[in-house]
Amino acid sequence: MAVTVQQAQQNLAKLPKLKGFGAPFGGFIEDNIEDKTLYNTLAEAACAALMDDTCTGITYMPRSDRYRLRGGALNQRMGSIVNNDHSYLKIQFHPRQTDDL
Repeated sequence: MAVTVQQAQQNLAKLPKLKGFGAPFGGFIEDNIEDKTLYNTLAEAACAALMDDTCTGITYMPRSDRYRLRGGALNQRMGSIVNNDHSYLKIQFHPRQTDDL
């Protein structure tokens, strides 16, 4: 279900902060990694992401209501944002290079 840009920003503000990751972004991380697992919870995905050196972050996929590990650049296309996709980049790949926790 599509949301307005304002609703998407409000949804992002409600998301938790994760140790080892920067603040969540609206949009998706482009490339998959070899691990094609779909994780049911953000906690499971975060644990798996931190243990995988090929992973740059996590993307939430609203259609499946699951998380997937990703290994590419962040893509903030408007269509992705209004579809409510959001991602967490690992600190070392985050543009601000800071841990907000």
